[in-house]
Amino acid sequence: MKKIIYPLIISAALLLGCKKTPIASFTVSPATPYAGNLITLDGSASSKSAFGEYYDVTSGTEVDLGGSATGQYSFIGVAGTYKVKLKCYSKSKDNGFEGDVTKTITILP
Repeated sequence: MKKIIYPLIISAALLLGCKKTPIASFTVSPATPYAGNLITLDGSASSKSAFGEYYDVTSGTEVDLGGSATGQYSFIGVAGTYKVKLKCYSKSKDNGFEGDVTKTITILP
């Protein structure tokens, strides 16, 4: 019976494509940001994805901050505490798997 089961498992895996959800990860630089500083979010440690976007989710809704395939985004800091989410897509925003990570960033006055 093993001769029948293994080919079926392999065939099912090939049909499903064995897709993986990309892993999203980003760092904040400088580590202790102050208002007026240039702050960079760097998602280059994420899985190799075709597309990445940052969102401000502080208010509970997603505000698109933009992004690029390299996963970098820079801005001038304004004092406050913010929640930022990086979404990575395996193909495109509407076609593929999605991974995300959210971090809280505190920008000091």
